[in-house]
Amino acid sequence: MKWFKHDTDASRSESLKKIEYEFGMWGYAAWFKLLERVAEKMDHTNRCHAEYPLKEWAKILNTKADLADRFLTFVEHLGNICRTNENQMLRIEIPNLLQKKDNYSKDLEAAGKKNPGGLISVSISKINKQINKEKENGIIPQKIIDYLNRKTGKHFKAVPGNTKFIRARHKEGASEADFYKVIDFKFEEWEGTDWEKFIRPETLFSAQHFDSYLNEAIMKSPKQKDEDRLAQIEEMKREAKERAAKLQRETLATESKGH
Repeated sequence: MKWFKHDTDASRSESLKKIEYEFGMWGYAAWFKLLERVAEKMDHTNRCHAEYPLKEWAKILNTKADLADRFLTFVEHLGNICRTNENQMLRIEIPNLLQKKDNYSKDLEAAGKKNPGGLISVSISKINKQINKEKENGIIPQKIIDYLNRKTGKHFKAVPGNTKFIRARHKEGASEADFYKVIDFKFEEWEGTDWEKFIRPETLFSAQHFDSYLNEAIMKSPKQKDEDRLAQIEEMKREAKERAAKLQRETLATESKGH
């Protein structure tokens, strides 16, 4: 792809607002650097991905590896990218990039249609159908297993014995974000305890536990924690006022007796 379309109201999109809020203007710039690098790798096959080691992605985004990883995880949770790890290579896929394809590349594809040995044109609808088919066949479970491994340092494989729980909950309506919430919550709660061994697909994503874990995660989200803290602070203020008023009454009563 020679160039891609940049919407004039891009900065007002919800996802970019969240990126800018979380990472500042660096995050805004990093997102478009990511788009540029993936677009640069697109050819007549309409592939929407690029593969590099994490350290190379960090160089591309002009930051350190840990921040690059956090940024990529964040935009993955927003649904902007798909990422997979294989043999130390981090593959970043941006399916929506096809919708921003330049006319230059489209014209080349049109010319390729007239030339049997030339370029092959693949429609956006066909690509989207393929993406949806891949998701049904296991891309979502693979992403969730990858995230669980990154979070815990474990090495679970995307085998049927693990992915069947993810597929079942997904069919029941659970979103990718729901799985990430459960993983984050239980890792924070169980890390370093005897329960840490249960941070595994068969426990986290089972029909018996997943819904209750998800509700716990939602209730204990940062926003909820902040609300709980505020409520505690208000309660402490109220108790302090009551103690002060009681002390004042006792002091007045003592002075009255003295007179």
